[in-house]
Amino acid sequence: MQVFPGAWTAVLVFLDNAGIWNLRVENLDSWYMGQELYISVVNPEEDHGDKTPLPLPDNTIFCGALSSLQK
Repeated sequence: MQVFPGAWTAVLVFLDNAGIWNLRVENLDSWYMGQELYISVVNPEEDHGDKTPLPLPDNTIFCGALSSLQK
C-alpha cells in the first residue's frame, strides 16, 4: 500500500492472539523515521482487574478521543 505525503489511509488488521503486536513499514528508511506502531491485545476472558498485563510506556502518544490523556 502506498500513502503519499500529506495523505492518510485506514488499514483493517485482524489480530487473533493476545499479546503485543508490531506493525511497521517494510522500507527501512521510513521505519527509521518512526513509521512503526505497537498494539497491545488483551484476552477479554482473563480477569486483569483494572490493569492491563503491561502498562503503557511513559512516552506513549495519544491521539483522537484519547488525546486528553496525554501526559
